[in-house]
Amino acid sequence: MVAKKDVVVTTIRIERETKEQADRVFRSLGLNFNSGVDLYLRKVVRDQAIPFDLSLKETEQQ
Repeated sequence: MVAKKDVVVTTIRIERETKEQADRVFRSLGLNFNSGVDLYLRKVVRDQAIPFDLSLKETEQQ
């Protein structure tokens, strides 16, 4: 018998368009939104870092 993982339900607030765009990307990768967010959080924990650069510098795209 496989033990169940200790899972918690978490609520986040995010702009609808951002969530829908991310959901489309995850689905194109064969994932649902929850699995995509879970992968992101696991990477943060594994690397002990945010998986992209954070900067106060303005970029050309802004």
